[in-house]
Amino acid sequence: MDNDNCFSLAEEKFCKMTDFLKDKRSCNIKLSDLENYTNKNGRELLRHLLTGHLNKRGMGDIGQTVVGSDGVNRTHKRIRTRTIKCLFGKIEIKRIGYSHRNISSLFPLDIIGNNEMPVR
Repeated sequence: MDNDNCFSLAEEKFCKMTDFLKDKRSCNIKLSDLENYTNKNGRELLRHLLTGHLNKRGMGDIGQTVVGSDGVNRTHKRIRTRTIKCLFGKIEIKRIGYSHRNISSLFPLDIIGNNEMPVR
């Protein structure tokens, strides 16, 4: 998904929610049911927004090789799908992992906000 379309799922979800709430039929729904609808679909909207933002950051291609804190030069790059658990549920993102034979892969975008790149 390119950066121009990263938020298309969130925009679609927002429009569906807004259309539902604008519809006259929603005026006949109990408040508790509206709260449940808004909570469930609002969390899904937030999950799509977070996923869009993470996709906008890219896959983490920082060059041909990465040297980890273990001193090992990782020369093999591969795109991997990673599942992340977040406050709003599970999200899947594509990341470039740098690896070397019999050595754990490193994912450069995982270091944002950390002092050191985690070994995974």
